[in-house]
Amino acid sequence: MSISTKFETFNNDIRITSTNVEKIRRRYKQITKRLNLDFWDSDSETSHSIYVGSYGRDTDVNVSDVGIKLDTDFNLEQNSQTFYIKKRKS
Repeated sequence: MSISTKFETFNNDIRITSTNVEKIRRRYKQITKRLNLDFWDSDSETSHSIYVGSYGRDTDVNVSDVGIKLDTDFNLEQNSQTFYIKKRKS
């Protein structure tokens, strides 16, 4: 077996499976949607957030965590009050 074939096998073995990539995407969308509903009054699954870290750079291997950054460019005091009121009513 050539070195390039061995490296290709090694690289394939450490990559995230397509099943796990789909789980990550689904969970990312759920988390983002929930945060957007609570803080931005939006039901978007993608707005105001991005993947960060090795997963965001596509340099991940056998992921143990996925970083998500949420854009918090909003009035925290006003939104935290709204968030608290929404939670108390539910």
